[in-house]
Amino acid sequence: MCDDIIVAGDLNFDCFDAEKSSKLTDFCAVNGFTNTITQGTRICPQTFQQSLIDVILCMITSFFISSMVFTYPNSDHKLTVSVFKYKSSKNKSQLIQTRALNPENLAKIKDKLTNHIPTVDHSLLKCPNSYWEAIKGDIVYCRDNTVPLKKYNVRPENKTPWYNKPLVKLNRIKDKLYKAALVTAKKSEEWTIFKIAKAKFKKMLRNSKVEFFKKIVDDNATSTKKLWNCLNPYLNPNKRSIISSSDLLDHPSDNKDQDCANLFSNFFSSILNLFTFLSILTCTNYITNFFNTNPILSTFRTTKPQFHFSEISPNITFKHLLKLDPKSAPGICGIEKEIFVYCADVLAIPLTNLFNVCFESNCVLNEPKILYITPIFKGKGIFSG
Repeated sequence: MCDDIIVAGDLNFDCFDAEKSSKLTDFCAVNGFTNTITQGTRICPQTFQQSLIDVILCMITSFFISSMVFTYPNSDHKLTVSVFKYKSSKNKSQLIQTRALNPENLAKIKDKLTNHIPTVDHSLLKCPNSYWEAIKGDIVYCRDNTVPLKKYNVRPENKTPWYNKPLVKLNRIKDKLYKAALVTAKKSEEWTIFKIAKAKFKKMLRNSKVEFFKKIVDDNATSTKKLWNCLNPYLNPNKRSIISSSDLLDHPSDNKDQDCANLFSNFFSSILNLFTFLSILTCTNYITNFFNTNPILSTFRTTKPQFHFSEISPNITFKHLLKLDPKSAPGICGIEKEIFVYCADVLAIPLTNLFNVCFESNCVLNEPKILYITPIFKGKGIFSG
């Protein structure tokens, strides 16, 4: 179906007034809507002044052709019409980008890396982040020149899989019979043929849907989890009411999410204000004195003033690279795990040098500090929330 969304409604304020229509303007800006009605839609009986209170919003303006406003004699409101032209109601194919990292292509990447990695400027080791960027640049260069990204059209998922080709063919025949019957009398033979085709289509559609869901139940009867996962996309969304902020606030005017958030924020802030936090120096002195005055606890004190990492060898790095899951996500660096696993022997030495420099300089690379956080829907509450 088309991805456009059309919203039509009667507002309680005049859109010609910039101050009063600020909420609608903000709503359209945030959600990507455009108002297609620009003429006045109501005439005040006393002042005969026009106001715009009826709107028709759309998301994709390329489908919009024109809009018109008609006077209606029995009401002070006017009739509003917006015309859209949608070329096709079929789902558009999704365009995805991927690369073929098969063993043959991985071998080519490894050969290129063998020639490029030794040329990395080792003077960059003074700055671990720059050294990592140089290593990553060589990996990305060898990968992109050997296996460039390719674009593929993927057919969208069929949301009504029971609507098969025989039903599509029968529906077209039904529509043709309906158009032929429209130009004849109500009790003509054409209408009788159309009603027979319509009944046949409904019966066939119902049987196809029953067979589809019966097969799902039979195939997943031994696992309720699998059965639920298969049926969940076709069920109605959760219609349970949401707990609004007014359920938590006493004052009826405080009926906004922001007010609810401020309530919790003020509550926790008031708790923190009750405590007097000690300085780090005071805490350090207390712990030192506590360990020194207790002979038993003093034995746990380390003789070394600081903790030091020991240098790692390329062999250790090589073993850990082989343990990576080749099917896991690339991460923030954008390099596929298959490359790290397949080219582990080539990348072990430069990565070992990188890790050892990080240990010596007490520096952590910037990229590992960045994490992707993805909320996971647990099957409870509202999916969009």
